[in-house]
Amino acid sequence: MIKNGVSYLIVFCITINVYSQQLSQYSNFVSNAFYYNPAVVGGHNCLVLKGGQRNQWIGFEGAPKTSFVSVSTSINNAKNFQPGTYIGLGGYLQTETFGAFRRSTVNLAYAYSTPLKGKTSIAYGLYLGFQELVIDGSLMSLQIGNDPIISGSSRKLLIPDIGAGLFLENTNWYIGYSAKQIAMNNWSGLIESELSKNRFHHFIMGGKRIKAEKFNLVPNTLLKYTNNSPAAIDLNLNLETFNNIFNLGISWRNLDAIIALLHLNIVDHLNIYYAFDFSTSKINTSNSNSHELIIGYKSCPKTTNKEPSCPLFY
Repeated sequence: MIKNGVSYLIVFCITINVYSQQLSQYSNFVSNAFYYNPAVVGGHNCLVLKGGQRNQWIGFEGAPKTSFVSVSTSINNAKNFQPGTYIGLGGYLQTETFGAFRRSTVNLAYAYSTPLKGKTSIAYGLYLGFQELVIDGSLMSLQIGNDPIISGSSRKLLIPDIGAGLFLENTNWYIGYSAKQIAMNNWSGLIESELSKNRFHHFIMGGKRIKAEKFNLVPNTLLKYTNNSPAAIDLNLNLETFNNIFNLGISWRNLDAIIALLHLNIVDHLNIYYAFDFSTSKINTSNSNSHELIIGYKSCPKTTNKEPSCPLFY
């Protein structure tokens, strides 16, 4: 039986969806850039499969949990495309739960990338899909019965989901802008309040590789902003080893966490990404840290070319 503490979490969930950041966050935002920007789809120039799980605020009953699977690939027809041009195609499925609240998102993505000058290219991307929002009243223990905002044992709402992005890349740097939840749908069919609706979210992501003799340093940043909410900034520094098999990183999120990052590249096809978030916000009580694990497989042929790819596609 979910206790009254979860009722507080549900109310908090609704509150942040009205006034603040609504979308899931990933500490491994570099390895899961597909979630933020559809324009990166196909950047590996091969089939890429990924799946991941994020457990936030361990120790809190009803705390947020997010899982996803994604697939992406590229099409490069030399007869019809100019050299360096490709089309990226992909799909992204995500489920997130927060107490009695659940959101499932299904997106199909399309990207078109073309070279600009030298080793720099530009890509345009589009997300199209839907969100299913569910509140299960049977999992809540409300202090006041017949709550006017949440009534009934369970409610569902299906709404369209649209996003778009722009991405510039080079072998040593990248920068991208994207927007999500462009449709800004109202939630009044889910909870009886006209105040609740999806918010338009802006993301800017960038990074640069700083080369050294035996390793590379790659600073990355992710800026997240929506109206009526303070901007959230993730700053991280990744250490790329010469053979790129074992990489480490550290990240800082201005609102709530310091993060340790680990990346293992196994036989050039299997990648494992792990993040541990140490909470620095007021919620940092007993054992309220977060864990995140992503496993990826890419079918790219193994190459002896030592020149690195764009820092986003490691």
